[in-house]
Amino acid sequence: TAAEASKDSGNISENEIKKYTEYISLKNVPNEEEWQDSFKEVFTREFSDEKGEFKKPSAKGIESIIKTEDTVNIFSEYVKDLEENIKKEPKFDEVDKSAKGLVQSLNNERNVITEIVDYYKNKKYEKDNFEEGKKLAEKYKNATEERKNSYNAYSVALDNLSEKIVKKAEADGKTAMASLVKYVNEANNFVNTAFAKENLKFDKEEVKKLKELHLKMQESYLKLKETTDEAAAKEGINAEEFKEIKKNSEELLENADKMIKAAENSAQKDVAIYASKFLNAHSKTVDGYNIISAKK
Repeated sequence: TAAEASKDSGNISENEIKKYTEYISLKNVPNEEEWQDSFKEVFTREFSDEKGEFKKPSAKGIESIIKTEDTVNIFSEYVKDLEENIKKEPKFDEVDKSAKGLVQSLNNERNVITEIVDYYKNKKYEKDNFEEGKKLAEKYKNATEERKNSYNAYSVALDNLSEKIVKKAEADGKTAMASLVKYVNEANNFVNTAFAKENLKFDKEEVKKLKELHLKMQESYLKLKETTDEAAAKEGINAEEFKEIKKNSEELLENADKMIKAAENSAQKDVAIYASKFLNAHSKTVDGYNIISAKK
């Protein structure tokens, strides 16, 4: 349409950068530790057998699952942030639509968690010998699968938008901003793939995929490195902040490389060490990018 064509051409606006940056920031949230350490972890450990089928929990398991009821607050905060960003201008049709789908599946998962906690909190299992508990476990499994699919659709839509933003920034002569957007997106893609594995144990195919993502990250980093602080300053980017983000990006890249090599050698302890260092550098890189973008 004419409206869509206008979004893909012309000067890149501050609002485009800001809304895109907020979406990128929200893309990382489902991988944060508090999500991994919440309901899902306890439910997997206490309510599932090795095949992922329902098992009757122990008294300790029931106590643990009741303690996770605040998980729904994490969902609520994330959903609120997503909904607020969807409403902002300009409209990014594909991303806005996929973000709405993610909101819907997150709300569904949150409701199932509330049902499960309520079931065990009110000791309903004593009356039906865990019959409803079995059904709820299946319901939860389906809800998490639906959320995973929605998140993947959102992630793909955001990748497509990233390419458009990069092209638009380059056409606008904003090479520093374009290289930043590209690098941060490649780093996020690595994070989302690597840390989808909660135990950080990777088979040969997964290591191969991480190497491919690392190569893309390396290529985009070289463009970022080639961009001078002076060129960034001409775009209104603080030279010191730009220097700092390049330093953190290099550290991120190095730790990703060491993490992959450790995974190849099945050195699990080293994988965990470099994964932690990588996440620290990634957090600093994204924070730096957000600070720069907020000033645009």
